[in-house]
Amino acid sequence: MYIAFEGTDDLLKEKFFLQSIEFYKNKNEPFEVFHPLEPMPSYVWWEQVYSNYAKNKFFTSELLVSRAKYHLRNAKLNSQRLIGVGSIFANLVENWPEKHCLVQAHVRNLLNELKPIPVPDKVIYIVKNSDLDVDKHQRYLYIFENLKQYGLDSMKIYYLNEKELESNSVNSCDPLLEILMSTR
Repeated sequence: MYIAFEGTDDLLKEKFFLQSIEFYKNKNEPFEVFHPLEPMPSYVWWEQVYSNYAKNKFFTSELLVSRAKYHLRNAKLNSQRLIGVGSIFANLVENWPEKHCLVQAHVRNLLNELKPIPVPDKVIYIVKNSDLDVDKHQRYLYIFENLKQYGLDSMKIYYLNEKELESNSVNSCDPLLEILMSTR
């Protein structure tokens, strides 16, 4: 099972990702970590030219695909539990086409490009109360509401509000704990 943390606030995603790691460690349950969006080593060409092309949607889409494929080489996808921050949705959201008629093709092309990178079984979407990036938040919500349309209907989406998750201890964070303990 692949569980991915998504949302518009990187610090919140990382915080609850780390709490999840602690949860599985405390329960002595095996897990692997998959960070498909983490930068590659600085000697990789994509990372060297990133600052020059960061505003180009085609470049950033290809960069994110390259990062995911790079990190896939080190991931143990046959693990019983795979958890990570970010997934294919970050690429979908970041490179969302401005014209609505291009959305279907964007999703289909990206899913084809990302093979064999896994699509999460569960997405834990952290909703920030004072979300500054409203457009990005709306794109996430649009994608999640239209999963069936994009052939991703077996995926489970869990929405957690940051106020529900303010505790530092995953043991007292009931909503997150319930999601991590559920099998499907």
